[in-house]
Amino acid sequence: MEDKIIFNQMLFTRKQTLKLIEEIPDDFMDIIPESHNNSIRWNVGHIFTDQEI
Repeated sequence: MEDKIIFNQMLFTRKQTLKLIEEIPDDFMDIIPESHNNSIRWNVGHIFTDQEI
């Protein structure tokens, strides 16, 4: 039962993240701000890769 709750939360978080990403214009996805080391696209890939592991 606890596993189902965790997986449902992960699925909800994934769907919400994808919904937010779809609102970001493509030309912003690869910009790396001066105060950061990576782009939004890199961070999104990192989030989903970690989730799959």
